[in-house]
Amino acid sequence: MKKHKIMKRIFSVLGILLIAISVWWVYFGLNAMDVEDRYGDLQEFYWEGKNGDIIVDSTHSNFGVLYKKKNRIYVLKDKQKLEIEEFVEYKDNVNNVWGFKGELYRSKNKIDIKDLNSKSLKENIQNKELKLIEKIDVKY
Repeated sequence: MKKHKIMKRIFSVLGILLIAISVWWVYFGLNAMDVEDRYGDLQEFYWEGKNGDIIVDSTHSNFGVLYKKKNRIYVLKDKQKLEIEEFVEYKDNVNNVWGFKGELYRSKNKIDIKDLNSKSLKENIQNKELKLIEKIDVKY
């Protein structure tokens, strides 16, 4: 009789554990689908980026600071908080081409973002004070 109770407890615990793992797996899958649906080609910025990374739009010479909150990516630029879709401009008016070239950099040392401009950003990249994390080249 005791063996029956022990086996019943073991199977109950294993069943609960299996259900918990299944629920977690479904949640992770739905979260990944949400990110893929929302950001598409930009999803690597979500997966690889961290708060404080510098995102550069090389097509339009824009840059900002990456800020992640829950399942969203924001770019802090000129005291504005923009969704990444607002920051990225897909139309290159100079070459009349649809696409986006972007890079994501992480600072090795603490860099004051407020004093950062295009010239100092290029200097920091050349001096290898910023590490390239991700590069995206999207053409439509």
